[in-house]
This record gives sequence, C-alpha cells and structure tokens, in this order.
Amino acid sequence: MLRRILLALITALIVARPVVLGEDPGLLNRLTSAWSLLFALLWFAAAVGWAAWRAWSGQTSWRGSAVEAGLLVLAALMWGSVVGAAQYKHPAVLVASEWVAVLVAFCLVRQLARTPGDNQGLLAAILASGVSISAFAIYQYTIEFPELRRTYGGDLGALLEAMAAQNLVANPRLLQQRLFENNVFATYAHPNSLAGYLALLFPLAIAWTAAARRNRPNEPRKPVPFFLAGACTLVVGLALWLTHSRGAILGTLLVATVILAAFSRTFLTVHKAACLAGLMLLLVFAVGISRTEWATSGLAKFWDSSAKRNDYWIATWAMIRHHPWLGVGPGNFGRLYPSYMLPRAFEQIKDPHNFVLEIWATAGVFALIALLITLGSFFRRTWPVLRSLGSVSGTELGGAPRGGPWIRWEFCVGGMVGLVLGFVLRALGQSPDEILLEGVYSAGRSLIWFAAFALFDRIPWTGNSRPLALAAGVAALLLNLLVSGGIAMPSVAQPLWVMAALVLNSLDSPSPMTGRAGWLPRMLPLPLLGGMGLAYFLLLFVPVVSCGTALSAARHYYPVWQIEVLPRWRGLINEETCSVARVFAGCTAGPLHPLPTLSQSIRAHAKLQREKAEMNFAADRFLKTRILEPLHRAVEADPVNSTAWLELAEWYGEEFKISPAPELAIAHALHCAQQAELVDPDNKDPHLFTYNLHVQIAHRFPQREKEEYGQAATAMRAAVERDLTNSRLRYQLAEALFSADLSVDGRRHAKAALELDEQSTKPERELTATQREQIRTWLNP
Repeated sequence: MLRRILLALITALIVARPVVLGEDPGLLNRLTSAWSLLFALLWFAAAVGWAAWRAWSGQTSWRGSAVEAGLLVLAALMWGSVVGAAQYKHPAVLVASEWVAVLVAFCLVRQLARTPGDNQGLLAAILASGVSISAFAIYQYTIEFPELRRTYGGDLGALLEAMAAQNLVANPRLLQQRLFENNVFATYAHPNSLAGYLALLFPLAIAWTAAARRNRPNEPRKPVPFFLAGACTLVVGLALWLTHSRGAILGTLLVATVILAAFSRTFLTVHKAACLAGLMLLLVFAVGISRTEWATSGLAKFWDSSAKRNDYWIATWAMIRHHPWLGVGPGNFGRLYPSYMLPRAFEQIKDPHNFVLEIWATAGVFALIALLITLGSFFRRTWPVLRSLGSVSGTELGGAPRGGPWIRWEFCVGGMVGLVLGFVLRALGQSPDEILLEGVYSAGRSLIWFAAFALFDRIPWTGNSRPLALAAGVAALLLNLLVSGGIAMPSVAQPLWVMAALVLNSLDSPSPMTGRAGWLPRMLPLPLLGGMGLAYFLLLFVPVVSCGTALSAARHYYPVWQIEVLPRWRGLINEETCSVARVFAGCTAGPLHPLPTLSQSIRAHAKLQREKAEMNFAADRFLKTRILEPLHRAVEADPVNSTAWLELAEWYGEEFKISPAPELAIAHALHCAQQAELVDPDNKDPHLFTYNLHVQIAHRFPQREKEEYGQAATAMRAAVERDLTNSRLRYQLAEALFSADLSVDGRRHAKAALELDEQSTKPERELTATQREQIRTWLNP
C-alpha cells in the first residue's frame, strides 16, 4: 500500500512539473516564484518514503545501472563546482540541488515502478500531460494571441504600459517575439522549452497510436481508440509545430529518419530502384518548396538564429578557456557572459544554447565527461532494440493488457493532486481576476488530462517498440538541447530523466519482491535520505521561501507607490512651488497689488505646507511599513540573495527622493548595494544602481556635483568591467568623467564607446544619434 501511495506522489510531481514555470532554477529572475523549490522538497520526501517502505517491507533489491552512477558523479561534480568555482553561491547551490533532485527522481521511478502496469500508468500520465499542455498551446495560438493583438492593436508600447501598471518588467523585443510572432509557449516561459518537452513526447504518442491500431489475435478490430489516440498525437504534433522551434522539429525529424531507415533496411535492400526513385521525388519536392516565399522566410530566420548561436558559442568557448576545470559555477554563466560577449552580439543570455558547452562552462570538463558517459551508457542499453528492428519480436506493438482494475487509483489520484498542485503554484501572487482565469485554464487542462490518461492507459502496448519510442523521444530532446537551453532547467530536465528511467524499466525484467534482509541494509538509507531532506528543508527551502514570501509582500505595493503615492507627493511639491511663486509675486507687485489676494495666497500656501507635511509623513510611513520592512525581513531570511539586497537598496533610493534629510537613506542605500556586490561580485546591477544614485545626489545637491560624479564614474567603471562591449555603458562612463572634470579619461572612454557602436549590429546595443553627436563634441572641442 505504501508503495502505491508513493507512486501516486511521484505521479503528482511528474504531472505538475511541466505546468509550473521551471526555467530559472537559480531564481535569478525577479518574477520567478521561490515556491518552485517545493518540487525538489517533495522528491526528497518521496525518497524518505521509499526508504521507509524498503525498511518495512524488507525489499532490498536494487535496479541499478551505469546511468545512476553517472548521475551521482555528475551531481557530486556540480557541488564541487559550487564550492570551488562559483562566485555567486546562491543560484549555484539551488541549481546543484536541482541536479540532486533529478537523481532522486530517476532512482525513484526505477525503484517504485516495478511492473509493466506501473510503467504504463506513469507513461499514460506523462503523455496525458503533454496532450493537455499541447491543447492549451493551440488555444493560445488561435484565441489568446489574436485577442491580445485586437486589444492592443499591435501597439507594443500600450502593452508595456499595461504591464508596468502591474509592476511587471518586460523585455520589449522578447515580448514582441512571444506575443506578436505566434510562437506558442503554453505553461512554459519560452517556446524552445515547450518544444523540447513536446519533442520528448511526440515519438511516444506516435508509437502508442500505432499500438492502438494492432489488435490481439481472435479479437475484433476496435478503431475508436486508434482514432482518438491519433487525434491526441495530432494535437501534440501541431503544438510542436506552433512553437516554431527549428531545433526541436528538425531533431524529431532526424530521429524519425534514423528509426525508419533501421526499420526498413531489409526493404531498402530488396527494392533499391523504388527507394532511389522515391528519394529523387523527395529531392524535387524539396527544391520546389525551397523556392516559395514561406521557405525563403524560414531559411532567413534559420540563418539569423544560426548567426546568433555562433556568437553565443564563440563567447562561451572564451569563457571555457579561462575556466576549463571547474567552470564558473552552476547558475553563474549569465553573470560572466557579458564580459565575453562579442561587440556585434546584443543578447545577454543565461545559457549558451548547447548542453555540452553549458555543462563544461558551468561545472567543468569532468562534469561534461560524466554527463557524456551517462548518456552513452543509456543509449548503449537501448542500442540492441534499434538493431532488432525488422524482426517480429522487435516490431510487435500490441500485447496482452495489464491486469488489475480498469484504472489504478494511484495514477488517477496522483494526476488529480498534480493538477491541483500546478494550479495552486501558478495562482500564487495573482490577482483575483487572474486566479479565476487560471482556474478556467486549469479546469480545461484537467478534463483533457483525464480523458487522455483513460485512453492511453487502456491501450495495451508491449514489445521492443515501447523502449525504442521512449529512447527516440530522449534523443530528439537531446538534439534540441544542442541548439537550445534546458539541460539544467527542472521543467525540461526532470521529464527527460524520468523518461530515461522508464526506458530502462521497459528493458529490465519485472523485479519480484525479495525476502527480508539484514537490519543494517534495510535501515541505512532511511537516516541518510532523511538527513538529506531535512538539510534541504532547513538550509535552503525555508530561507529561500521565507525571503520570496517577504519579497512578494513588498512587491505587492510597488505599483501603489509608483501610481498613487509618489505622484500625489510630487503634485503637492509642484503645487507648493507655484504657491511660493504667487506669494513672492504678491509681495513684490507694488502698492497696487490687492491685499486680500495676497492674504489668500499666504493662507493657501500655509495650507499646502500642512498638506505637504502630512503627505511627507504618510509617504514615509507607507514606504517604511509596506515596502522597507518586508524587504528587511527578506534579507534577514536569506542574506546571500543579492536580489533582496538590491531591491532594498533601490527602495532606500526612493526614500532619498522624498526625505527632507536624505543622508541616512543614502547611507542605507549604499550599504545594501555593497552587500549585493559582496555576495554577487560578477553582477553589474549593484554598480549601475550606485552610479544612478550618485547622479541623483549630484542633481539634488549641486554643491557636491563634482564629488558625486566622480563616485558615479567609479561605480560605472566597475559596471563596464563586467560588460566590456556595451557602448551605452561606455558612454555613461564618459559622461560621468566629463562631469567630474576628468576629461582625459572621459575622451578615452568616449572614443571606445564610438568604436563599439560602429561594431554593433542591433539597435539594442547602439548609441543614439544625440549620443554620437555628443561624443564628437567631446573628442573635437
């Protein structure tokens, strides 16, 4: 019974994982929820449950292979890179912990799915999730995207203003690509991540549909399951196409070509002439398609994408040459990448869009070797299945149905819990209207999930075709990961390794329950896994989630401050300035000025001063109680999180704007920025904040202008060192140097900014016309 409860738990985690955003394991994006760590915690809890079941039942058999050993070594090397190489420990520890969670997930699927029925139930749950998410992606393409375009009329600026009102920070170019170019992403954050997930499942859907076509001997043909399964496969394939991810689509086609070639090798040998004629017709068709406008546009996008990746990989290789053995640390790639960017590049990426380079750059060459050996061991196990294609046993698609009840409760309950968990985690922090809409989406996905699960769970499928189809999905995803990120993203990596575990389960013979063993072998895993889970809970989950909760509480009031409080304060300041001007004009207008009007002006001015004092008090109280206090709780809960320190510094910067005696706010802001620099030394953002703060101080206190601009130049110099090819940062540094009367150094950086501008190929990294003209003025006074 306990084993079946654990099966329900891992089913819930498998179903919920692709529903919840999981492409930022290091929590480097401010919009990423810290509650995503709950998945790793629940995997550790499931591992403790497995150890308890093992101790209670006396089940000491172990389904092991070189893959488990390789994943264990890889996880250990990740932690070695955390200790020996990572400058910013916070994301490094989180990413390394996710690799341990992947290892735990892989092992639990291997140990708990003991029978063919268990494997089929988990596979049906996985494929049902893919079908439901694919249906949502098609809805997104056909209804949601057109509605956005109708609402904003293609006006990206209006959409950005609407998002700014909700305190949502967006990259305009990326937002335009996501919403106005029809690349669906469904429950994921990026179309390429969704495409990799669907590439993993598409071969499974095709093969299971083919299995539905075959019927057992002496049984009438049942076309309904075949057509329903075919409809589900069509939904997955269409969603994969709508991602417009060339890597995932081409990877899937390449894997299909290899399998068809192996499957038809006997046919090719006997019918050489027919195959040659078919190949010629295919080439003629391809040439005809290549001349169409659609193909020309697709080819142009392909070359543009290839050029971008070439820039990524050149910069990544330079990074690898400087850190070949331990890498730069998990989660630290995006921090160091700007230092290696080519001048013609423009996008500051978080991963190199190639899993080989990513592992090498972040964890070192030994981690890469461990991963490659692990993948090699996995495909070595599946190679005999590919070689057996063409024989009767190798092509058998049907089989006897698994025994037991019509649908086993552990998978239904697990799917239900997973869908609810996914909805709850997606709804956290949303407004009531957004929660209602998310509830409608989740209800629709749930109905599709249960229908697809019931369908595939009852279609019998045995033989070598099952491990072959699963391995084909793994290969397709890995091919996509050669040109896309995702090998360290939980929403991509966990489905990948769960599928790999199910492949090995399909190749192994069912494991019978063994007799009771000695006390120590049965009990030893329980304290080890329990200690690991407790350490994760106390040292990572509690501080990170506590910090995230406090940050969310503060961020709830960011829009209120920007939209309501600060404009009212500025309005009173402006009105008081006008009132002072009116009083001064009344006092200096001469004897003909009407005295009642002057007295009214004085009374109005006094009233404004009282209102200003009240507003100053209210604004200061709002800022301290609603924003600064939660941010202080955040840095106390997780003091190594640079995001929390930087946000606290930014809001002390806001206090500087309204405070009549701002020196204390300035000191607090600079202290918090220094703490962010200390825990995250490769991040340029704290230095950019310090630069902007000193510029604001110079504007407010003109008597300190040169001193403040000198300190601003020092901060900007540190930012430039972390983003060497950014022409705009160079310009700002030159501007600060000229303002501080350091014209010689200013001319040097102005000239460098102009040179970088000439090498830039995208507007995002180029100077404006006004900035170019100013540089020419500096260089030719």
